[in-house]
Amino acid sequence: MLAAQWWEVPLEDLDKLGLTIGRLKTAGVQQVVVVGPVPVWNPSLPKLLLRFYETSIPKHLPDRMIGASLLTDVEKKLQEIAAKENASFVSAIDVFCRQNECLTKTGTRAEDIVAWDSAHLTDSGSYLLASRIYKIISADMVKRQK
Repeated sequence: MLAAQWWEVPLEDLDKLGLTIGRLKTAGVQQVVVVGPVPVWNPSLPKLLLRFYETSIPKHLPDRMIGASLLTDVEKKLQEIAAKENASFVSAIDVFCRQNECLTKTGTRAEDIVAWDSAHLTDSGSYLLASRIYKIISADMVKRQK
């Protein structure tokens, strides 16, 4: 499984990922999974939720919000590389977002918010993404066995 803070890699350098995938497969790795970038909240999801709460009437925290950077250019490039190298791709953006609104929490408790800063997932956010990754990997394994 390959995941990173993809937004810190210059777009033109992402092509090197194809070489990495190729080397992994040459080394005997049968299934490579590339996980795309998570939504990036600026300044951070907790700060945005606090601002929302302070101004909302009645006081509440939204399940979804606009305001996250979705890095669609990076995601598209990663998808292309994964497809070219016959690797699985998981879109973290698709897991957390619908159009430009992204999930802020998975439940009603404070620990249910999905990120504890701009992009690091909490246990709750990690569990949500991991369960989606598991479903995709399982489906890909079934396809490969046929």
